[in-house]
Amino acid sequence: MNPQRADVLSVIEAPLCCTIDPSPPGVRFHCALNVSNLAQSVEFYRIFFGVRPAKYESDYAKFELTRPPLVFSLIPHPQGLGRSLRHFAFPVHHPSEVEALGVRLATAGLVVTWERDTILDDARQTAVKLCDPDGNVWRVNCRLEDVDAIREEPTSPTTRPSVKAAVGWEHRILLPCPESIPHKDGSVDFIRLEGTFNADLTLQERTRLLAEVRRVLKPGGAVSVHGLAANRVLPKCPVLQGVAALVRRVPHETEPLDELRAAGLIDHHIEKLPAKAVFQWDGIELREFKLAAWAPYANDSETECVLYRGPFARLTTDGGHTFLRGVPQSVDTITAAALQRGPWRGQFLALNNTAVTPQHPACPMQNGASSP
Repeated sequence: MNPQRADVLSVIEAPLCCTIDPSPPGVRFHCALNVSNLAQSVEFYRIFFGVRPAKYESDYAKFELTRPPLVFSLIPHPQGLGRSLRHFAFPVHHPSEVEALGVRLATAGLVVTWERDTILDDARQTAVKLCDPDGNVWRVNCRLEDVDAIREEPTSPTTRPSVKAAVGWEHRILLPCPESIPHKDGSVDFIRLEGTFNADLTLQERTRLLAEVRRVLKPGGAVSVHGLAANRVLPKCPVLQGVAALVRRVPHETEPLDELRAAGLIDHHIEKLPAKAVFQWDGIELREFKLAAWAPYANDSETECVLYRGPFARLTTDGGHTFLRGVPQSVDTITAAALQRGPWRGQFLALNNTAVTPQHPACPMQNGASSP
């Protein structure tokens, strides 16, 4: 590794190391934060905490800190109507720790605000403050002395990052099925359906809801589905334990995919369907599942050249678009972009505009059949 690059990484990933009293072994405070963009938030907190996430999946990330003893989770969630959270704060024992942390964060490219020898809340303090991608305020501070005066925390809109928050919407298992989703056509970046397929909804209600999902999603917008499914058709819904006691129906494993496809959503991807069942009932296995799908793009008149790398000799999409391993092929630019965004990215190479025989544009892969 380049020595200069190693120095930069050592600065960016230096641990936070706030010197507060440690908790008993194995006991840590747990904080979970809803975020509008998981990737941006993971990068911000990787720099801020100075450690890599202990767990990072498509719909969840977790940092585990020892000083302070903290488990800090990030969960993608539709943008709310406001924030009740004022700020997070880490106390340290000496102003030099504040200075060292502020320099490290600024060196890594984060926007920080210094508050040296300033009255904050009920004390004279030295602190460094910054905002995460969702505008949540973090402060690392050293109390110099207590004071009687209480001053409101200054807020500066200029310190907030200029990140356009994603627009989202969510439906959960206990919520009724809405007549319509309260968003304009093509205005939503992502939608989460948490337990929707396990709710007491009729096929007609689910069909109407998925039609609304398709209506409000932007071209290329994502929908994630989470729930419990069975490997065989259940004659009736069993009584389950724990959180699963909310379940009112358990679909067959193929049902959610079939209904997403019928709604016009594409690029269906099974993100989670473990081999081990969560429950077994009368010989039928019930598993947790997570699915992802996207709203289609409109076809584009321009074309780009892509090359399928393998591992199969041939790959065919649901839309009938066939890619041969190692053979350059022209596709519309929207399809080319979609091939780079899903779980199959890395299987395709974007090439220069090599002269090849144009193929009929089709939707990108959506559980496409592949054959060796």
